[in-house]
Amino acid sequence: MKNGVPFDQVFECERLAAHERVAMSIVFSEIEGNEWDWSAMKFKEQTHANG
Repeated sequence: MKNGVPFDQVFECERLAAHERVAMSIVFSEIEGNEWDWSAMKFKEQTHANG
């Protein structure tokens, strides 16, 4: 469970279509600070500052 969402149950839900599961994955990942590149249809690479 993360952010109050039981992911193991949500993504196994048969009522969700594949595109709905992808959309939820993108949204929840963006909540965590990731950025989705709609043109490339993948997450942008993150650069981390070293201290």
